[in-house]
Amino acid sequence: MSESPLFTPIQIGSHTLRNRIVRSATYEGLANSGGLVTPAYQRLYTRLARSGPGALVTGFAYVSQEGRSMQPRQASAADDRNLSAWSEMNREVHREGAVIFLQIAHTGRQTHSGSTGMEVVAPGSKPSRYFRSKPRALRENEIPERVEQFVQAARLAQRAGFDGVQIHAAHGYLIHQFLTPALNRRRDAYGVDPKSGIGTRFLAEVLQGIRDACGSGFGCWVKVSHGDGLRNGMNPHRFEALIRFLQDQPVDAVEVSYGSMDHALNIFRGNSLPLDRIVAYNPRYQIEAPWLAFLWKKLLAPFASLSIKDFEPRYNLKAARRARELGSLPVISVGGFRKTGWSWMRRSDPEAAIWWRFRDP
Repeated sequence: MSESPLFTPIQIGSHTLRNRIVRSATYEGLANSGGLVTPAYQRLYTRLARSGPGALVTGFAYVSQEGRSMQPRQASAADDRNLSAWSEMNREVHREGAVIFLQIAHTGRQTHSGSTGMEVVAPGSKPSRYFRSKPRALRENEIPERVEQFVQAARLAQRAGFDGVQIHAAHGYLIHQFLTPALNRRRDAYGVDPKSGIGTRFLAEVLQGIRDACGSGFGCWVKVSHGDGLRNGMNPHRFEALIRFLQDQPVDAVEVSYGSMDHALNIFRGNSLPLDRIVAYNPRYQIEAPWLAFLWKKLLAPFASLSIKDFEPRYNLKAARRARELGSLPVISVGGFRKTGWSWMRRSDPEAAIWWRFRDP
């Protein structure tokens, strides 16, 4: 085990990680209903830092009330109410020797007005088959405001002592929606580039805005999906175009994941997923009608499970390796790392920076 580069330090941007183990972002559900961080949230990340990873990425914090998810206890980065609690938490995390990144996101069409109390907006008006809320397409002059929401969230993270932010551009959230022609059919400057096949302007403005506001010493990682299961969505060609685009952006590392919330169970994989618990705790069924949960469980779940991709170990690693071949950015791989065998790592290039993750978000 000692031969593995997994346990050697690595320099990522301005930060030296004590090893190449990164605790993956997962929804922790430990804020209160108003998005305020609780002592349980703080204790979680202190305990995770104590367990020894080089870096932690928090569950995603929403950059605006409009962009919060349906999950009821998600942390807010929409204003400075969490500044003190996050500052206290980060001091403890740093004492344990880890660096910590705040994952920030806007859901776009992947939410419900019953959860946000606001209109659902997106690059286009195509509804999500999962959330079934028809979004309003953003007008071009409204988009800079959403860019600024990401920038302000990053400034908050910096003030709160985070070492950086991870921009959630994966899993079908707002930035992913701008990237893929499955959902972005705009004809303005924020549309899809016919040469690359993806729409990168929104992401580029977010990244540059954060760099301008926070400086080069503040870390900026980006999470992307190498595929999403959407018709005319992210595919290998578009994924490679996205990785090439990121090489020239103010980005310190890229994390390679998979999927969108339209096919949410394929982010995790495996037909052994606990569908009963998903129905019991999924806010979608609580928002709409209790009978829908019963109907889904009895009639639709057996058919839905047919589309779930089979689990296989390290199911995003091939795409992560391809990303590493396309440039010099450090690459994080997530998904299906469930055993402590290191033979695959020993065969890898020690400088490849393909990192192991504890859990898939």
